Amino acid sequence: MQEEGWNEVVFKPVISASAYHTHKSTLKDAAVNQAHFDEALAHSAVLVQPFEEAICKEGEWSLIFFNHQFSHAVLKVPKSGDFRTQPHLGGKIQPMEAPVRLVQDAERLLSSLPEPVLYARVDGVNKDGHLVLMELELIEPALFMFADTKSPEKMADAIHEKILA
Repeated sequence: MQEEGWNEVVFKPVISASAYHTHKSTLKDAAVNQAHFDEALAHSAVLVQPFEEAICKEGEWSLIFFNHQFSHAVLKVPKSGDFRTQPHLGGKIQPMEAPVRLVQDAERLLSSLPEPVLYARVDGVNKDGHLVLMELELIEPALFMFADTKSPEKMADAIHEKILA
């Protein structure tokens, strides 16, 4: 944290789901949180990233794409006093119309991938009108299909296009 100049971070195992071993720490509390870090590290390598306060203020966007075409979005909002957005921890997942600029930023990100992907979930926060990437999910089973009644058909069409390509 000192080396990167980060005062507040989130850390979690790179192989994880549902906020498993996900913790937040400040530089001041790093020594106290070392045991949590070591426990996460016992499961896999650990991802450490700067904490984005926008998660607590607005929430985290999940933008879903099939064959690089935007399909739908949800906004994941943590319960008051927490930063984790998972429903089993009190967070709420709401279908939302994503701001156009965030979708455009996600499209640019996906176009930079070395190969096209069948589907993607681009998770990030809105910071000054731009998408700050938190996670790029390319093998994610949670695509929030409930948020758009046409999303199963969109995914089936994407699979069909890939088969015919």
